[in-house]
Amino acid sequence: MRLIGYSVKGLRSLADIAAVPVRRPTVMTGSNDGGKTTALLALQFLLTGKPEIHDEDRTCAITGDDPNILTVDQLRQAEVQVVGTLMPTNYEEQKLGLAGPIIIRRVGVEGEAARL
Repeated sequence: MRLIGYSVKGLRSLADIAAVPVRRPTVMTGSNDGGKTTALLALQFLLTGKPEIHDEDRTCAITGDDPNILTVDQLRQAEVQVVGTLMPTNYEEQKLGLAGPIIIRRVGVEGEAARL
């Protein structure tokens, strides 16, 4: 199977990224602190369940009625979610009877094991 795309919700600076395509090759560019390393961390989490999610890994949510007020309650997203779309190879389709695409989701909450 090959990964063709993924989305990330609640991981560090990636509060809600809907669609990250994965191609051959995939090139990630951006400014410092733009989320490139976090995007790779999200892939690692999706595919392996590691690293363990800690409180500081969950996106901090800005709360209040006025979004222009720069106050942040240290409330964090309840969980981290990474959803991947995989496409089976021709062999996997024929021999295993898989039909693509296949969607997997890994969820992480502080203090708990990651779950699919």
